[in-house]
Amino acid sequence: MKKILGAWIAMLVLPLGLLGAEPLQSVDSFHSEAAKAFLHLQVNPEIMEESYQQTATHIATKFQLDIQPKINRAFTEDEVRRLQFFWYNRLKDMMPYSKLEELIVPVITKNFTVDELHDINRFLQSPTGLKLTEIQPIIAEEARIAGEEMGKKIADKQWIEATKQDLMIQFPQWKSVLD
Repeated sequence: MKKILGAWIAMLVLPLGLLGAEPLQSVDSFHSEAAKAFLHLQVNPEIMEESYQQTATHIATKFQLDIQPKINRAFTEDEVRRLQFFWYNRLKDMMPYSKLEELIVPVITKNFTVDELHDINRFLQSPTGLKLTEIQPIIAEEARIAGEEMGKKIADKQWIEATKQDLMIQFPQWKSVLD
């Protein structure tokens, strides 16, 4: 059970590599406020809430699929609901919006001047910027799906074999290593 729980915790922490990050530097409050405004326009608390819910549901489902064969029965509706609620609370405790601000604002201020942040924030509040902010999650999700499809193709045995054959043609000196 410890192994399973450890794997699930790793699955939560690795994508959020920022958890171990240290705030980079102190900056003047004007710069910091501009960075917070930028962050709020990009990842506002409502989006974080939705993200917590979606991620909790995803993790709970994966966890359920991993555990179910070991308990030799289906999960009850109450267990599924409680499991989703458990992961939701874990995610919120692990990465509240204030922690996200604490970790990301120094990165933003390191890479953008105050004037650049004001320009970006003005753009993000424009009709085109609002549209971009609205469809960014859709683009990200579709890019993730496309990446998964590419990953499946790369993992395909036929593709691997064809690639290996092409490598042997291009680099005959490696034939013994590639066989």
